[in-house]
Amino acid sequence: MKNLKAIGLAMLLMLFVANYGMLDGIPSGSAATTSYSTGLIAELGEASTMLIYSTLTATVNLPVPDANMNPTATIISVLLSVGVAGSGFFVASTGYVATAGHVVYCFTQENFAQDPDTRIFVMTASFDVLLQALQQQANYNYNPAQQAALLAYMQTNGQFQSTPVRVVYAVLGQVEATLTEIEAKGWVARVVTVSPYIERDLALLKVEGLTNCPVLTIGDSDKVSTGYNVYMFGFPDVISFQLPSPQTLLAPLMTSGIISAERITNFDTPCFQTDAAITHGMSGGPGLDANGEVIGICSRGSISEAMQEAAGFNFLIQSNVLKSLLTESSVANTKGPVDEAFLKGLNYYYEHHYSAAKTQFETVTGLFPYHWRAKDLILNCNAAIARGEDVPLGLGMETLIPLIAFIAGIVVVAVVVVILFQRRKMRTTTNE
Repeated sequence: MKNLKAIGLAMLLMLFVANYGMLDGIPSGSAATTSYSTGLIAELGEASTMLIYSTLTATVNLPVPDANMNPTATIISVLLSVGVAGSGFFVASTGYVATAGHVVYCFTQENFAQDPDTRIFVMTASFDVLLQALQQQANYNYNPAQQAALLAYMQTNGQFQSTPVRVVYAVLGQVEATLTEIEAKGWVARVVTVSPYIERDLALLKVEGLTNCPVLTIGDSDKVSTGYNVYMFGFPDVISFQLPSPQTLLAPLMTSGIISAERITNFDTPCFQTDAAITHGMSGGPGLDANGEVIGICSRGSISEAMQEAAGFNFLIQSNVLKSLLTESSVANTKGPVDEAFLKGLNYYYEHHYSAAKTQFETVTGLFPYHWRAKDLILNCNAAIARGEDVPLGLGMETLIPLIAFIAGIVVVAVVVVILFQRRKMRTTTNE
């Protein structure tokens, strides 16, 4: 009899402890997981990844060459504007954005105006402008050899009339592939600090006046090893130094792969090699791990001897290098209420609690009106609710399973009590 009583009390205590969370209003199994689903990682990455479009406006002075391609005293001026596109992402809720150094025209120098590679790029663009003008207005037609000679001449003798003007636009969400749309929808970002391509290939931008921006957490790249999954984000629709047709709608996309190896760049910067697809326009975009944390920043791909992109040989600057840059700039990589509400909304959304998810997404857009993913998900929630697919909180599997367990526990306890009562009754009858 004492053993039966002990068993009954032990079972009662065990069931009470097992169901305490539910009795206290906390569904069983609500602890955070160690990794996210691919869909959730995609939402986090897309919410923070931005199109970075950098323009340079310059006037190039060119001495007119004589018949022997020697400079004369006559100067012609070519006014032009060029652009380069890449990606970036929010690293602080106050509008700080990380991108690649070469996206803001810093290849070998921190000062873009003194960067020789930037100068060559602009001189080459001015050659295209001049050649087109000569062909259309003066009916000059140069053969390939003459064009090559003129290009080499301009790259050698062309000079900036004054310091070129650089303007960097940061665009969050989808955007039409036109400069007019980018200027209208994008924010002008200030370049806070930059490490050029030959060093760390990182730049820190600042969009003034923003608060509650969706932030990606910078992870610890020292904990990453070969075989880790990586999810890359960026704007791969952007072709090298050009925008695609106006019919193309640019938006951040995700590719995935693994960390193939740890490497060191030619300039002694720690990086990861990955087989995740990376192409033009993704430079500066984040690479996330299964926890949704940044472990690398897209820097470069590989070119074969035939000048073709080599698949599977793409490189990310390790995230701890970016951490150092943020520390040097006194910028803290901390999340805010927008990130908490968005993640909570996503968890509700994937459990089909569309009304609860909508409430969280509306909190997000109330704090940060430019959160394009939350806006789209609100529309999706409305559609699901209209179709009758909404599962109210408290009726999902996360609550139903512990509820069944609790009821089963009560039944077991009741059975034990009945058995104890019957045993006691039988013993009393026997004694009589």
